[in-house]
Amino acid sequence: MNSKQIDVNLYLLLPAKEKLIATNDDIAPNNFNAKLTVTLPENGVYYLLANTFAGGESGSYSLRAKIN
Repeated sequence: MNSKQIDVNLYLLLPAKEKLIATNDDIAPNNFNAKLTVTLPENGVYYLLANTFAGGESGSYSLRAKIN
């Protein structure tokens, strides 16, 4: 996820089992990019959540997914 305005946290979840699969845990004020690299444990539908903990952050971003 790339943004020039917001520092984001990413969370990948398997919603059917309410299970957190991965998080980037990267809060870096000088780096507004967030990345997850993970081997998915099973086939299914996953949710990717993006949020920020800093007040007043807003802006646009782009999100890309690459599946090997």
